[in-house]
Amino acid sequence: MRPMIPPPVFGLIAAGLLWAADRYLPGLSVSFPGQAMVAVIVAAIGVMIETVGIAAFVRQKTTVNPLRPERANSLVISGLYRYSRNPMYLGMVLVLLGVAIMSGSVTPYLVLPVFVLVITRRYIRMEEANLTRQFGDDYLAYTKRVRRWI
Repeated sequence: MRPMIPPPVFGLIAAGLLWAADRYLPGLSVSFPGQAMVAVIVAAIGVMIETVGIAAFVRQKTTVNPLRPERANSLVISGLYRYSRNPMYLGMVLVLLGVAIMSGSVTPYLVLPVFVLVITRRYIRMEEANLTRQFGDDYLAYTKRVRRWI
């Protein structure tokens, strides 16, 4: 079954859940010197990873839209894609981690594994099946060399 919500929108929903968890289910408080700076740095690294991942797709003139996998016309395996098959999703996780760090409570961290699980099951597995159909042995060889996340 094909997902209906674009991954960036799902990321925004997850960010809203992080905020709600902090606001309405405050848990153990976590604070440390430089917390805001660490949160901004982690989120900024996430944005940079997402941007570089998208740029690689644009350079190869292939779609970044996982809701239309049939439009993929090129297998992107260079740059960050030598280290992670999903740097755009990895970047999203880092942005959400930055939001969780900024919150100052533990409960927002509970959203992160749920986000990873849903992204893996609803988006990544579908993309992998499509890439296997489209690129066959080339894609399968790539999956043996490069991990799904990191």
